[in-house]
Amino acid sequence: MIVTINLYSEISQELQAKITLEQEIINQLKPAIGEVKTLILFDNKTIHTESLFQQAFSSLSNILYSQDINDYKKVIEGSDSIILFSDLLTNKKNSYQPFFHQVSENQRIIFDGSVETIKIALSGDDKPYAICLKETQLPDLLSLPQTVVSNMLPSEILTDPLFEEVPMVIVYRETGAGYVYHNEELFSLTTNELDVTKLSHEGFLFGLARGISDKENTTEFIVKQGLICAISSIGKQDVVFDEHYFDDKINVIKIA
Repeated sequence: MIVTINLYSEISQELQAKITLEQEIINQLKPAIGEVKTLILFDNKTIHTESLFQQAFSSLSNILYSQDINDYKKVIEGSDSIILFSDLLTNKKNSYQPFFHQVSENQRIIFDGSVETIKIALSGDDKPYAICLKETQLPDLLSLPQTVVSNMLPSEILTDPLFEEVPMVIVYRETGAGYVYHNEELFSLTTNELDVTKLSHEGFLFGLARGISDKENTTEFIVKQGLICAISSIGKQDVVFDEHYFDDKINVIKIA
């Protein structure tokens, strides 16, 4: 089972739009990813969660609201993979360590957020299992000019100290090409005969969450699940039911 945690400091139009998009993608991918529980967790004790609940999502029974981190442990109980989305929090220092620390050996977390929150999340002793990055995020993440990043090899980027001890790092372009570092192995990611102009980032995360839910799954299977769901979330819902359609169209090849 997949659980999504949305960790925010305040209610905003941006948050409401994000939750709406997230729920649309969950519904679209339901045949592939199954039921998904969602927790919206605020680190600001002054927030009145009822207003958000009544305003936008009162009809959705799979969404829970809380300001108590103890509810996080209850919600993730029994899950296989967790997608942790986060905005910048009120308490920045070590913001995410309690969330990474509370998962069991059988649970895996994918972290997603802004460049600043990703840096914070990767700076502590406990790490997420995976992060999935758009290639355009790299200059800000690595604090390097675009010209420098463009001339770096994938192996140089993915072995940057920022990503140390993160088991899985995916970097992709919106056309579907990219590279993956998983369990100290490097893979290239390419697509053939697919009309892809802009992948769904959220769909990619849900597909990866599905893939990493089973420890026996190979890197190729995990990444293909990510791409299939990323493509299926941009108006190609019919192909999500036939994964064999992608057998010769998505290539995940070990290069080091």
